[in-house]
Amino acid sequence: MTEDHVRHLDFHVELADWSNESDRSRLIAVRQAVFIGEQRVPEELEWDELDATSQHVVALDSGTRDPVGCGRLTPDRSIGRIAVMPAWRKRGVGAALMRTLMENARARGLSSVTLHAQTHALEFYRSFGFVAEGDEYLEAGIPHQDMRATIAAPDTPDRTRAEFERHAINSLLEATQWLDRIAAQARHRLSIFSLDGDPALLGRLEFATEVQRVALSGRGALVRLLLRDTRRMARDGHRLLELSRRLPSFVEIRQVDVDESGLDDDAFVLDDSGGWYWQPRPDSTHAEASLHDPGRAAELSTRFEHHWQRAQPDPALRRLGL
Repeated sequence: MTEDHVRHLDFHVELADWSNESDRSRLIAVRQAVFIGEQRVPEELEWDELDATSQHVVALDSGTRDPVGCGRLTPDRSIGRIAVMPAWRKRGVGAALMRTLMENARARGLSSVTLHAQTHALEFYRSFGFVAEGDEYLEAGIPHQDMRATIAAPDTPDRTRAEFERHAINSLLEATQWLDRIAAQARHRLSIFSLDGDPALLGRLEFATEVQRVALSGRGALVRLLLRDTRRMARDGHRLLELSRRLPSFVEIRQVDVDESGLDDDAFVLDDSGGWYWQPRPDSTHAEASLHDPGRAAELSTRFEHHWQRAQPDPALRRLGL
């Protein structure tokens, strides 16, 4: 993935209701453009009775809220109608749609799901655990292959549509409450991307206590802090720096190169349950958060991993023994 792609991954995935006119029009717009317009699928084959009873997801441009991708999970446990608008391909939209649909299937307690894959996309679906079944065949004149994936039993309760929604945050108090909720639901991992560790939010005792719990949660535990300036944290004795000093195997800090291209001014926190907190600027009083939005979490995780691989431990912190 290029740095330009990472910088412009500005989309999120939402659940959509076919009976809702606004949701339905977005889904139709994507499928009309991709399947009927681009792939020449006959219109009478594109729409079926399963649309009314399926769980749909839609990817939206976070700025304009224009639809950029869609998919569905049918009552007969089949994932399908995965489509991404041409300008948004190879930018993680398809993966975010799949993760959301797979998570929805897991939350419903399904043991497996199937799909009819266009053969050019077999490797994409294999990356989500799908295995080919039977022989290749034509569907709407396009080569297809049946595939199936086994789904692990859910370890969280059913998710409601409200939990997938993004919540607007307009005060410091709300921000601290949401950050604590995100950290509290983390099982073994947290990822934190910030300018300088924002002591007012991330340096609080309540948040640090949850971070410590995650760090000591057992096998696979890891808290990662990706910072752009560690000087203020070191000067002020930030609680997360102290945790890193005491638990260096479980709380790891790296500093990014501030001149790296594709580096945005936002800040975010991700847990390992699909929850996230996102702030557009360090000095902003506004933010957004969701307790469970795997699509948006996957987008932010992609950005975090991109910069984490290029970041280095800060020599100043090494001198302090952190």
